[in-house]
Amino acid sequence: MIVAKNIHKIYKQSPADLHVLNGVSLNIDAGEVMAIVGPSGAGKSTLLHILGGLDKPSKGNVSIDSDDVYRMNENARAGIRNKKIGFVFQFYHLLPEFTALENVILPGMISSDGFEEEDLKRKGRQLLGRVGLKNRENHRPNELSGGEQQRVAIARALINEPKIIFCDEPTGNLDSESGKGVINLLMEFNANFNQTLVIVTHDEGIASRSSRVVHIRDGAIV
Repeated sequence: MIVAKNIHKIYKQSPADLHVLNGVSLNIDAGEVMAIVGPSGAGKSTLLHILGGLDKPSKGNVSIDSDDVYRMNENARAGIRNKKIGFVFQFYHLLPEFTALENVILPGMISSDGFEEEDLKRKGRQLLGRVGLKNRENHRPNELSGGEQQRVAIARALINEPKIIFCDEPTGNLDSESGKGVINLLMEFNANFNQTLVIVTHDEGIASRSSRVVHIRDGAIV
C-alpha cells in the first residue's frame, strides 16, 4: 500500500546542514500494524510526516496505492490525505471552539464527496459511541480529559473511513490506563476494518502488539 524509496530530509542551517533522514526505504502492506521506534531525534516523526504527505522529502519518493504523492500538486496531495489517511497526534490538535462532534466531522465537511451535514453528524455520533464518548458530543476540548480528547481525535481520524492511520506518539500525553485504552481502540479498528496502522512510539507495549517493528537511529533504519 505504501512504498517509500530512498527518503532523505535535509534542513538547511548554519554552520552545517541537518540531515534528519538518510536514505530510508520502506514498504508497508495493507492491514499491517507497524511501529516505528528509536531514540529522540532519530527522525521517526519526520518519516511519518513524509509518509503521510505532510512534509516533502529533500530526495526520494513516496507512493500510496501506486500514486506518487510528491509528484502531485498540493491540492491533489491534500485530497489523498483527506480521503485515504487519518492522523492521530500526541497533542490531539482539536479545535478548542468546536464541540467533540464538530471536531470529529470536520474532515468530512472538508471532503469533496459532498456529504450532507446531518449524515456526517449521524456518523460522527456513531464513532463517538464506538470510542466510548456517546454522552460527550457537545463538550468542548477543555471539558474533556486527555484520554477523552485523544479518543475524539481517533474518531476524527476515522470519519472518512481512511485506509491508513498514521499515529505520532498517540499515548505520549496519557497516563498508562488511558494509553492502553487508546491503543486497544486502534487495534480494534485495524482488526475489524483492516486499516493500516503506522505508529511512532516510545511505548514498548505498543511495539509488542505490532506486526512489524522498524528501528530508526540517526536517520536510517537499523
